[in-house]
Amino acid sequence: AQTTTRQTAASLSAPQTAQAPKQETAIRDAMRIAAACNSLEMLDRELGALEGCDLRKRATRTVCGDGPVNPEVMVVGKAPGREDDLTGVAFSGPAGTLLDNMLAAISLDRSQVYLAHLVPWRPPGGRDPAPQEIAVCRPFLERRIELVAPRILLVMGSLARTTLLDDAQKGAPGKDENLPVHAVHTSNGDVRAMCMMPPDFLLRQPAQKKAAWQVLKQVRRLLDGKPGGTKHSGA
Repeated sequence: AQTTTRQTAASLSAPQTAQAPKQETAIRDAMRIAAACNSLEMLDRELGALEGCDLRKRATRTVCGDGPVNPEVMVVGKAPGREDDLTGVAFSGPAGTLLDNMLAAISLDRSQVYLAHLVPWRPPGGRDPAPQEIAVCRPFLERRIELVAPRILLVMGSLARTTLLDDAQKGAPGKDENLPVHAVHTSNGDVRAMCMMPPDFLLRQPAQKKAAWQVLKQVRRLLDGKPGGTKHSGA
């Protein structure tokens, strides 16, 4: 019985041990490929052909990103939703309509905003993307931020926050006028960032829209060059 137990344990651990180098290789390849992309068109093409993330095999479409270069705001969400997967457009459906309304409330529309996600493929069943899936896609998102060069990043949800912000900045956002202004580090310098709950969450928890509105007002103040908010100590 002891021999069987040891054999079973070995058989379970072997695939995991073998998987780790494969994942590390996939991440290194993604970093190399993304760094070599000097345009969004090239980045989209390489991302659509990426072999290191199995999400690509199950999704209907690759949702790379939408919007202008050098926008006022770049929004980064968690992952494409069902409507995004069907249309290939980030923030489609009811969540996208709510986002449009929120942006309009601070005098912005999609022509001034770039929309993207941590991963460009919808996870099966709408689950959260796994850490290894985010890790493989992250170099492409970071390169996208560099190429898009937004004035402000609007980071939506806890997964996007913990992925893009360093450890010193991962605390929950403040409230009212003391909302922290974070910094996302890129090779082109730091990009100011604000954290907010995503529109799909706000559809389920409408009482939280008041807190989201405080973030949006702070984004507007930053765009207008007006004082307000506090710079996070980790920025």
